[in-house]
Amino acid sequence: MAAIKTPALTVGRIDYSETSQIVTFFAREHGKVKAIAKGAKRKKSAFEGALDLLALNEIVFLERGGDGLSILTACVMRDGFPELRRDLDRLNTALWIVELLSELTVEGVAHPELFDQAVATLAALARGAWHPLSLSRFEAQALGHLGFAPRFAGCAGCRRSLDGEERVVFSCRLGGGLCRACRAGHEGVFPVAPGTLALADGLAAGRVTALDRVRVAEPTLADLRRLLTRYIASLAGREPRMLRYVT
Repeated sequence: MAAIKTPALTVGRIDYSETSQIVTFFAREHGKVKAIAKGAKRKKSAFEGALDLLALNEIVFLERGGDGLSILTACVMRDGFPELRRDLDRLNTALWIVELLSELTVEGVAHPELFDQAVATLAALARGAWHPLSLSRFEAQALGHLGFAPRFAGCAGCRRSLDGEERVVFSCRLGGGLCRACRAGHEGVFPVAPGTLALADGLAAGRVTALDRVRVAEPTLADLRRLLTRYIASLAGREPRMLRYVT
């Protein structure tokens, strides 16, 4: 088995035995990687704090063996983002970001741009360089990177523009907004303001960049959070654990 070295975020871990853990990483060039970290629970483990959730590491692993797990041979922490652990709101937001990466990615499929964006978002959150739209921008763009981009700009039913529509509903099943003519007969839809869809589209497409210059009314922010979180929960097939703690 060839040894692979790559930057990676620690996005999950569970106990495997009295001394070992199974650790899930989101690696820049290899996507999600599940590896057994032998001896990780020993007091003098070679991995030290590098296996903590949120840690940005340089890892070395041997690709999966017969049990479906890779073998972690080295893990050196590059940034543990300690500032995130000093504020509960920031910590919960960071934990939601890594849970999203763990839930919606598949093993072995690389998303280097999403990796870079996740690291940059965690770093900004740690610095306190945070805007009410920062998390929604990350979520919207992450959906695009992962192939789940919702249809914000036009009706998911007839494909025509939603411009001028006074009332729109969003369908998680179809992954987009529906105009008045198309929404009949669709279950599980919920209302969303056309302006919220336009904002989500701008965030997803990268057109809304200088967030410090953006002012958004509280009702629109709440509408946007509901839109993205309900859609992500539908993709995951359940409500992710950390979503309830993120405002």
